[in-house]
Amino acid sequence: MVFFCLRSLCRVILLAELIFLHLTPVQASPQELVQAVAADVAKPLPPMGAPAEMELKTFGALLQADMPGQPFPKGLRSLIFEQIKGMYATLGQFPQVMRLCHYQAARAVSQEERTAAADCLIGAYFGLGRYVDAEQLMLEMRSWRPTSSGGDVINEGGRWMRLLRLSENAGDIMLAESAARNMISLSAAILALPPLDDARESKPGIVALRLRQLDAARKAENDVARKVQLERDYQQELLKAKKADFARSLETMRQMSAFELRDEGLSFQARLAYQRQDFTLFERQVRELLAAKKAWGDTYWANTAMNFIPMLQVAGRTAYALELAENGLKSIRIGAGISESHHPVNALDDYSEVIKVLGDDTVSSEHIFTLIRLARAYSVLERNAEAQAVLASAYKRSQRNLSEPAEASTLMAMVENEMAIFAYKRGMDAEAMSLWRSARLRLIASQALERSDELGRVRLPIDSLLLEVSARLLKSIAETVPQPVNDPQPKDEILTILQTFSASRFGQGVQHAARRSSAGNEVVQRLLDREGALLHSLISIRSALATVSMDKKKDGKEGEWLQKDLASVMSELKDLKRDLNKIATTNGQAIASVGTVSWDRLTPALAVSDAYWQWILHPAGNMIVCISTDGIRLEVISQSLAALRKASIELSAANNLKNIWYTEQIPPFPMAAAEQLHTALFGNIASNIVGKTRWILAPPAVFDRLPWSALRVASCRPSAGGCWLVEKVAITIAPSILAWASLSERAPTNAKNLFLGIGDPVGSSSFTRQELNGMREFQLRGSTTVNETFQSDTTSTAFARELKALANMFPSRSRRLLLGPQASKQKLMALPLQNYRILVFSTHGYLGGEISGALGPSLLLSRGTGPPRESFLSATEVYELHLDADLVYLSACDTSGSDGTIDAEGFSGLTSAFLYAGSRTVVASLWPVESRATETLTIRAMRSYLNAGARVPFAFALRDAMLQSLHDKDIRLRHPSMWAAFISVGR
Repeated sequence: MVFFCLRSLCRVILLAELIFLHLTPVQASPQELVQAVAADVAKPLPPMGAPAEMELKTFGALLQADMPGQPFPKGLRSLIFEQIKGMYATLGQFPQVMRLCHYQAARAVSQEERTAAADCLIGAYFGLGRYVDAEQLMLEMRSWRPTSSGGDVINEGGRWMRLLRLSENAGDIMLAESAARNMISLSAAILALPPLDDARESKPGIVALRLRQLDAARKAENDVARKVQLERDYQQELLKAKKADFARSLETMRQMSAFELRDEGLSFQARLAYQRQDFTLFERQVRELLAAKKAWGDTYWANTAMNFIPMLQVAGRTAYALELAENGLKSIRIGAGISESHHPVNALDDYSEVIKVLGDDTVSSEHIFTLIRLARAYSVLERNAEAQAVLASAYKRSQRNLSEPAEASTLMAMVENEMAIFAYKRGMDAEAMSLWRSARLRLIASQALERSDELGRVRLPIDSLLLEVSARLLKSIAETVPQPVNDPQPKDEILTILQTFSASRFGQGVQHAARRSSAGNEVVQRLLDREGALLHSLISIRSALATVSMDKKKDGKEGEWLQKDLASVMSELKDLKRDLNKIATTNGQAIASVGTVSWDRLTPALAVSDAYWQWILHPAGNMIVCISTDGIRLEVISQSLAALRKASIELSAANNLKNIWYTEQIPPFPMAAAEQLHTALFGNIASNIVGKTRWILAPPAVFDRLPWSALRVASCRPSAGGCWLVEKVAITIAPSILAWASLSERAPTNAKNLFLGIGDPVGSSSFTRQELNGMREFQLRGSTTVNETFQSDTTSTAFARELKALANMFPSRSRRLLLGPQASKQKLMALPLQNYRILVFSTHGYLGGEISGALGPSLLLSRGTGPPRESFLSATEVYELHLDADLVYLSACDTSGSDGTIDAEGFSGLTSAFLYAGSRTVVASLWPVESRATETLTIRAMRSYLNAGARVPFAFALRDAMLQSLHDKDIRLRHPSMWAAFISVGR
């Protein structure tokens, strides 16, 4: 809404010169405008549907630029059009805005008018939550990337605000942060602009005096010629005065646009700090924002203050919330229309008759938002009866708001959430849970989650109402339902909540692979294959475009090319979805849906000895969730997220060998941090589950680099043993509960051959160490440094020794090795990879962006005769492979890293790519690993896996290997940095 109003202000400013050219002393009153509207009812309109036609006929005369005989100038008509759009947007009535935009587009003749209509549509799409449509139109206009508009900082600011909304909705937080910073910077630039000439050259008092003198002189003059001259002078002075008045109005609106940019940027920063649970920073930023809002007057200040009250209460800033409620109550009461000095919220006084055609504005979303703010103030002030009455009124009005169907009304869901919070505070737990359940169902019906196949992301906005409602409902279940939870309704409810919070590219890839594998025919499989490749491209291009947008030094042409590529991918995706829907319609059933997770679906995959863990991190409640065949256990996390984040960073840093060159440089292991994390993340539940030998973990992004095996039990005595988590259980990492269930449902492999080993690449010596930045040749030999170049002798390198030892575990007729020169991309791609059950890559691994010659996270292969790029197997290329493997083992550095895109999660790179390609389990590393320790660990793990049998999850074999390293006679191999890097991901 704020975004659309800013765009309207920008359009008004652009109309200035036009209005100056047409401005005359003749003015039309609101009554005359309404009469003109009535006279134009019979004029033909473009076909846009009955509702739009009926509405536009009501005030169509105002919107026609070329209507003859108008009593008011063209420029003023355009200004009225912008005001009406702004009024609709202020009232949250974006369907009407959309119809106005289409009307404007139908009337457009010039390129400027078409651009204005497209801008109007983009703003309306944002208001309606149709972000995909907005982005597609932005790409068509080549306005996705904000660029300097020849000094037009106001329009540039509007584009940054648009990008903020888009990136925030898609979960691209880094890009949204950049947009917010640019908006704050541009607001300062707008405020520093010099005054307009017409405003600067005239002073209101002097002009008024001059007009009075001329008026008196012309009335007193008897000479005809002199009287004509005085009349001409008077009219010229009057026109000059009106131009000056209008210039001052434009300056005011320009200042308002600057304030709006600044405040929206500050608001995002505050909300982001809240979601990150940095409550000290959050309070400081709220105070800064509210200090800035004082420039808008008491009403705007109070509205903003009431918006932040629930967050301040969650953050424990109750006294500050009370202060805001006390100071803002009067203004909020006036805005809600329950004060004697009531003035309609955001009414356009001059055109109120025209706006009345909108109907009852007390059922508009903006009025209902005002009632919600008033209820918040009453609740904080303990005026509970009034709060309850206001919420009841808001709920009744939300039922009458027709902008959305009731079963999918986000507005009703918002009111129900407020009512639930109020009931919860009063101890009415059953009523609160019922309201949260209803709100959640409405939000799901509104397709709040349906964005993965459109935007290339599935993460919800940082302040998603669905996440808040889900977190509050889960916490309420934990407090009221006996544990372990075994009642079918709350169990399935908890499972769907877990899926809401585990949305990621990692899980998206696995779920898409499940769709492909379950497709009934080859045509659908090919279409789904292409869809997966397009989604991968969509994310990569979006990330590249975001990078360009954040770097103002980047060439504008690069942004143009990327916008063109992104538009092309989105267009092909749209066509592909149409083809899939056509097939679904013909067959009468959905195309290869992964479905939803339920207890009945989960039970076959969950062994009696398994326990699935997931963590819900939200300011409304940080929760531990543990699922086993015994039921579901819930527990509140006892420590702050900030403390856990600090401990996680400390633990990960202590094991990272990236800059370690000597054995003596390995830092002491942070025992306290490992114990702190174990205590906080597993709580009392860990001691209440018995006989669970494998834990399946679905970590949130903040813990995706955590060496889980190296966590320690705080109450354990080292002399007694069993202090490390790996000594107690085997660990599997899963993207989400639904993705893990999908992986567990995959059919057994049909591959005939047992083993394929690829590694020990040649040609790497032509790369400098700075280019490769790998640690695979670090040797534990006292103070011996690593070699400056990598060896290619297949008889002596750790790569070759490792792969040959592994190959010897399999029958010669069912194994194959690609070593040295044979370990090239060309040789690899030529093989029928779907015929191998186990694939092991023993080579150098690189994170996205670490090697300029590789796109995204990659594995190093032999160069051959091709360009440097051919030396790398990238995650993008892995996505296009077809595997039928039980296991892919990535014996290399950093292979569990992200895809390298902005805001990417861990495991979304090579790990996700191999799971998507068809592997059921992937073993990957968390950091740069030591060569000899890795060789030993890999061989031990594979031997244990083959001895146990293929039906046993590889996590148990990896655990056995880790335990052998932990208790190795070589004391240097016992440090967690030597064995805790590898994790088993997948089934």
